Amino acid sequence: MPNTLIAESQAVHARLESLVSTILDTIVDGVITIDGRGLIQSYNKACESLFGYNSAEVLGKNISMLMPDPYHGEHDRYLENYKQTGTAKIIGIGREVTGKRKDNSTFPMELSVGATNQGGEHAFVGIIRNITERHEAQKQREQLQQGQKMEAIGQLTAGVAHDFNNLLAIILGNLDIVSEKLASDHPFQKYLAPCITASEHGAELIHQLLAFARKQTLQPDVLDLNELILYLSKWISRTLGERIEVITHFEENVWPICADHAQLQNALINLAVNARDAMPKGGKLIFETRNLAYDPTFTEKGIDFAPVDHVVLSVSDTGEGMPPEVIEKAFDPFFSTKGIGKGTGLGLSMVYGFVKQSAGHIKIYSELGFGTRITIYLPTSAQPLETKTAQATQQIAAPVAQKTILVVEDNADVLDMT
Repeated sequence: MPNTLIAESQAVHARLESLVSTILDTIVDGVITIDGRGLIQSYNKACESLFGYNSAEVLGKNISMLMPDPYHGEHDRYLENYKQTGTAKIIGIGREVTGKRKDNSTFPMELSVGATNQGGEHAFVGIIRNITERHEAQKQREQLQQGQKMEAIGQLTAGVAHDFNNLLAIILGNLDIVSEKLASDHPFQKYLAPCITASEHGAELIHQLLAFARKQTLQPDVLDLNELILYLSKWISRTLGERIEVITHFEENVWPICADHAQLQNALINLAVNARDAMPKGGKLIFETRNLAYDPTFTEKGIDFAPVDHVVLSVSDTGEGMPPEVIEKAFDPFFSTKGIGKGTGLGLSMVYGFVKQSAGHIKIYSELGFGTRITIYLPTSAQPLETKTAQATQQIAAPVAQKTILVVEDNADVLDMT
């Protein structure tokens, strides 16, 4: 071939290489090429932004350096299997995988892979797209849908609970009246007693449903969360038994909160009982508190915080943990994994309703085999504990006098019984 043709061919080749290089560095998505041994041959500018390595740090290195465990060895085995059998497990468009950055952090990415074979020399091209924002958007949609679902269930539950509450009020009220009219040794008393007990149990279930629906009547007070947990933990420790160790980690000078004392106490007991059931062979139950100053960015992360400081309460166990499908339904009323007759399925739903009605937030983190952590965020009180205590001691009992009581009730039967 004449020298001029060789020179022209080399010039065209150089222009093409320069053009391809410019195109690759202009593409928004990451582009990586590797040889048949898995060694990186090219690595564009977008990859540098995605993974944090510059080209000099990765060229000639195995592609597995950009993969988290346990994919290191798997990738090499896949390449060998592909070269020997032609079986393509990942070659194609749009497979979701996980990438690893230089700082060892990970991110979700969409990977499309193409393969060539020239004269027995294998080469692969990977197109990489960061889909972190897509995952965050999906997560926010799921949180919104979950919130809407819980709100709808709460509205339905509140309506049903109100109607049943009226029915039970009539039944229980009239049973009490009949029981009082009969002598204590009357033979009918033995039939009335179980009816009254069953009605009271039904009323308690209604109360728990109203708690979930955020329709219960709360009596908020200024509380020291550390003091409340310290008092309860001694009782809980004796109740749960010797196989479960109750541990407390308190932040000193925890901020006062404003919450209903009785309902918060019931919520803690419910969480402790759930933790016990998740640790049939024993384990650790851990209560932790810490102060959390308000940060407006929390709202952007999908947590519906009120714009005030919060106290964070975490209740963790070292039990069996929960799979994702159970976590998704954990706060639903009457949902239980304990089996028939071993629970009402209203414990966590009651805690959820109480926290939401207290303008707080609650979330669950759990892993199978490692345990569960339930985190509650409760707003701080603008009123200090000392002021509240001082006001309480200054209260003076009102003088007793004849009064008229006005009873207002929209249900005629309940009104008559009242």
